[in-house]
Amino acid sequence: MPDEQGPDQVAMRVEVERARAVAQRRDFERWLSLSERASWAYQAGVVLLGLGLASLLAPPTGASVSDAVFRWIAAGSVICAILVHVVVIIRRILNEAAGLMHLVAAIAHLP
Repeated sequence: MPDEQGPDQVAMRVEVERARAVAQRRDFERWLSLSERASWAYQAGVVLLGLGLASLLAPPTGASVSDAVFRWIAAGSVICAILVHVVVIIRRILNEAAGLMHLVAAIAHLP
């Protein structure tokens, strides 16, 4: 026996699907917002960890010359890695901004 649905049942299903789509869109927008915050917190944490490591690697006063040389090389290496990381972050920001500007321009030219 086929499952026949009346107009009320069809309308109710459509309304349920519409409500589900609205809830999913709201949840997805919240996830986007929170994931962006988490990404920035991670990036800031990596930079701060690198700065802390570089400050620990800096030679203490009274260190021997050879110890100071190796420690400054190590600290400089960490600082170079931090700079590369910051450049990558800045490029990401600029690429996202360029993409947004392209999107805005495309929307502005819609009929």
